[in-house]
Amino acid sequence: IGVTLAKTWADSLGLALYQMSSLALLAAQVRVPVGDYIIPLMDARRLSAYTALYQQTDQGLVAVTADCHADWQTWLSSEARQHLQAGAQVLMIGQHLAPFAEAFSQALPDVSFDLLPVGDGGEGTMAALTAALGWAEFHHTVTGPFGQPVKMPYARNGQQALFEMADLVGLASIPQEKRNPLAIETKGLGELILHLAEDGVRKILVGVGGSASNDGGIGLAAGLGYKFFDADNHRLRPIGSSLGRVARISVEQVPAYLKEVEIEILTDVDNPLCGDCGATIVFGGQKGLSPLLFSQVDQAMADFYQLVNPQVIDMEGAGAGGGMAAGLVAFAGGKIVSGIETCLDLLGFDDRVKKADLVVVGEGRMDRQSLAGKAPVGVARRTPEGIPVLAICGSLADDLPAFPVENIQAVFPIIARPDG
Repeated sequence: IGVTLAKTWADSLGLALYQMSSLALLAAQVRVPVGDYIIPLMDARRLSAYTALYQQTDQGLVAVTADCHADWQTWLSSEARQHLQAGAQVLMIGQHLAPFAEAFSQALPDVSFDLLPVGDGGEGTMAALTAALGWAEFHHTVTGPFGQPVKMPYARNGQQALFEMADLVGLASIPQEKRNPLAIETKGLGELILHLAEDGVRKILVGVGGSASNDGGIGLAAGLGYKFFDADNHRLRPIGSSLGRVARISVEQVPAYLKEVEIEILTDVDNPLCGDCGATIVFGGQKGLSPLLFSQVDQAMADFYQLVNPQVIDMEGAGAGGGMAAGLVAFAGGKIVSGIETCLDLLGFDDRVKKADLVVVGEGRMDRQSLAGKAPVGVARRTPEGIPVLAICGSLADDLPAFPVENIQAVFPIIARPDG
């Protein structure tokens, strides 16, 4: 339990902070099985906190250690080691694990750590899987987000390949002043798919998270050879702003060998293409689209797919990547799958987790969206009963429910609030 001040929790829970330990008051609000431990943290600052270890017993909550202000790493080495005995196995799962593993290893040198880099289809998925699986990384020159040639990275192992759209049109890579999800080009994604297909790849994994585009996959389709025309038979530029003007689609230049490639679309969201929960209304704002245009753009997307394939509009996950998931289904025969489930399968998670006594997952910022299928929850759901799962994150949002949730026993923030 990470909070800035004890009073915040006391006020929200209707508790008085006097005549007993405030940590005990907080720990008492968490319902855990007899024998399980609770670690409440208060006044969390970086890796320092007011904390203690409590255990639920048949007689009630018992303080195993005294309440204290402590550096978390020091507390781990002096207190947690008593309960994680020598030889215990801890499975750490997430991205950029090395610093956390080093801190744990210094605090608990007798504990073994298995690092499992994972992704859920969002930004960083390719890097995580490439590092874990040992796939080779390559580059291919394609059309960039503003029409310029760029080198697009991808990973390959024999007839399998993996890439993520964020490496071409990732929101973080687009300068603030250039963010216009209706003008950014995704043609390069289709060009890369054709290159891989020509080169003998027969299965492609595509991560579609973290994008700056909202084009419904029309750019991708152009890269595959599709051509789009308006009612006057003028060829349209394949960008989001053209969606509502498409009247005819030409497939003459789409190569037949595209049908020989199996494409899996890795996503961490289940949003449909259109509507209140669709790509435009949910994600358009963070990509720079004015709320005044939401309804118009959403309707243009729906009109476009009425022409292309109406069944895709309400498909779960089709709204991922600004509708890129829908485009991969409709124009490339792709299949939408859970990003985290696919990654865990590739990494042999089910066999590796059986050896663990503790699983630690990570998230930059934990919020309710994190509980809707992102990596931490995906890992926790696959972890066998009896192996505790803890989450370490940069910060906690105010909309989180009380833990345990989705098999995650507790969440620890590194900072109480984001700086600034």
